[in-house]
Amino acid sequence: MPSGTPDQCRQPAGSYSDLRSGAFGYAEAEKLRTLGALWGCSAGRFCPSQPITRGELAYLLARVDGMNFSPPSSSTFSDVGRSHWGFSEIEEVASRGFITGCSGGRFCPDDGVSRAAGAVFVRRAKGLADRVPSS
Repeated sequence: MPSGTPDQCRQPAGSYSDLRSGAFGYAEAEKLRTLGALWGCSAGRFCPSQPITRGELAYLLARVDGMNFSPPSSSTFSDVGRSHWGFSEIEEVASRGFITGCSGGRFCPDDGVSRAAGAVFVRRAKGLADRVPSS
């Protein structure tokens, strides 16, 4: 789980002490950082093996697609108020049906995302058809 908000954890290029140039995921993490879609877990650290949260994934999907945000005046989810760092992005991806709530009117922004759920969210965001490739 990140220890700060996107603004608190942004890093200049190549400044992550735990994700060096040439490491697996380095180029992708740097590209997403320059897009403002992904950030480190704390000052100077990226935490490459740490799971991503539902809130972080919603933020990433919204920012990578360059969505224009028109957040509602009130929150759709009881656990994501207007003061939450990812409010606009969570509301936007939820309104587009990319990510749904977790249960009981909540979004659970700090819960981890399984690989299966992540695949579903990315498929929805990219508009990929619901079909299984033939073998």
